[in-house]
Amino acid sequence: MQKLLATLAAASLLAAPALAQAPAGATQAPNKLDAAALAKIKDEGLNRSKVMETAFYLTDVCGPRLAGSEGLARANAWTKKRLTDYGLANANVEAWGDFGRGWDIDKSYVAMTAPYYHALIGVPKAWTPSTAGALRKQVVFVNVKEEADLAKY
Repeated sequence: MQKLLATLAAASLLAAPALAQAPAGATQAPNKLDAAALAKIKDEGLNRSKVMETAFYLTDVCGPRLAGSEGLARANAWTKKRLTDYGLANANVEAWGDFGRGWDIDKSYVAMTAPYYHALIGVPKAWTPSTAGALRKQVVFVNVKEEADLAKY
């Protein structure tokens, strides 16, 4: 969602100079603002905004929305229903190409077990296959001071 907003903002900024220029010799009448309409828009945004509710549902309820994932399917279905509930007659989920297989994390757990137990933060890389069960491996000390040091690992 942040990428979409950033893209729209960038497009608006890039288009603004071209749109701001009037043809030579043309005079423009000043825009007349409808104060009542602006007040209604402001009131709607400040007093009945659904932004946080929508963000919560898409991120915390639907979960990650990786292409082809169950989370994306949940988010698509919820968004279509929400738009229909708002009164849009043509709300639809559009196919955007053959992506291939989806990917979801069913369970991922990483812990150090010796010399004492310590849970670690770790998540698998997207589209990696599962293991055939629990794995036990030796610890690898990663000494990275600059990006070039990563090549060793």
